[in-house]
Parts: sequence; C-alpha cells; structure tokens
Amino acid sequence: MIVVDRPNGLRLFFALRGSILPRIFWSLATCTALATAVALSHGTLFQWKVTLTPVPFSLIGLALAIFLGFRNTAAYDRYWEARRLWGDVVHRSRSLAREVQTLFQAPAAPGPADGARAALVRRTIGFAHALRHQLRDSDAGPDI
Repeated sequence: MIVVDRPNGLRLFFALRGSILPRIFWSLATCTALATAVALSHGTLFQWKVTLTPVPFSLIGLALAIFLGFRNTAAYDRYWEARRLWGDVVHRSRSLAREVQTLFQAPAAPGPADGARAALVRRTIGFAHALRHQLRDSDAGPDI
C-alpha cells in the first residue's frame, strides 16, 4: 500500500501531479479571457444592451452537475475494482507461498529441494512486485 504524507490545503490546491489542469490550460485561459471581455463590456455590444437571465446558467449547471456526478461514480467504481483485484493478487500470492512452505517436504539436510522451495516463494514475491511496477509504469529492476 502506498502511504504518502497529507499535504496542507494550499499545497494540495497548487499540486499539478495527477491534475487535469495542464491538459485544459488553454481552454481555461480562453474561457477566462472571454469572461473578462464580457465583464469589461458590461453587457453592451455595439451600442445594444444585452440582458442575460439566470435561466440558461441554471440549465447548464444542472446538466453539468448530473454529468460530473456520473463521471465521479464511474471513476470511484474503477478505483474500487482495482483495489479489490490487487488485494486478491496479494492474498493469492501469500496463500501460494504458504502452501509451498507447507506442502514441500523439508529435507533433513539443506539440499536442492530446499532451494527449489525458496526459489518458488521468491518468484511469487517477485511476480507481485513486477506487476506493481508494470501497473505504475516504473522500473522494476531494483526491486526484483
């Protein structure tokens, strides 16, 4: 399990790792510039006064809230399924290592059978670490 320090609120607000902000920066900048232009023109466009009612904003806000709610639920479901599958991999590798230790006959003197048992347990542990590095897209060399 990954245990990280909990950052304070201000540091969390400005964290870019894992954030969507770098992907949407230009769209966000364009929208902000357009909103600034509308605010500076103060509802006047070529000598015509433009009136805006809150109804379109309410409808767009409602649709956006429903859409984001479904996206959030789907993302959490994927996260929970991944946690469940990873827990299953860890549980099964521990069970396999325990069975190998129990079911292989321990020789009276250290020999090739004891080495095979240790190698099988180490390979099981190595598989779990290799899978972890594969899923995180990192280098597995130092751990393996």
